[in-house]
Amino acid sequence: GTFHHIAYRILKQYASLIGFGNNFSVLDTDDSESIIKICIKENRPDTTERFPSAGNVLSAISYSRNASRPLAEVIEERYSQWQMFQVEIGRIAAAYETRKKEANAMDFDDLLINLLLLFNDPAVAKKFSTQFQYILVDEYQDTNSIQAAIVNKLASVHKNILVVGDDAQS
Repeated sequence: GTFHHIAYRILKQYASLIGFGNNFSVLDTDDSESIIKICIKENRPDTTERFPSAGNVLSAISYSRNASRPLAEVIEERYSQWQMFQVEIGRIAAAYETRKKEANAMDFDDLLINLLLLFNDPAVAKKFSTQFQYILVDEYQDTNSIQAAIVNKLASVHKNILVVGDDAQS
């Protein structure tokens, strides 16, 4: 399965170990943007300057999480035109996390991040690294650091990883 599908299936069994109910819901992009819009309304600065759209704020937050880099650093390097809103975007990101947790919901990024968090439990990590004797990752050039860490955790016992990538896309 895909990283997200495998994460979903494992988290449905073990979400309680990381503070979620096993009946958590998964937010699609539209759901996430709707929550971000609410967070923007609650945390938007009083300014005449144009504030980034919910989709753009969500993109910055997502990139930060998937790259395992601080949001402020991501804004500075990739979205420098929004530096004046760095503090507000940070508050919006925190409010977004709170709202998701309160709703027992995860977005697509959370599936991967929470799976990796779950693998910090030695018993869970051992169970799945023992279960997956061989691991094949197709389109490896499209993996991020969190996905690579998940593969490494899953392969920690048998150490049988095969990756396939398209060097024209790397």
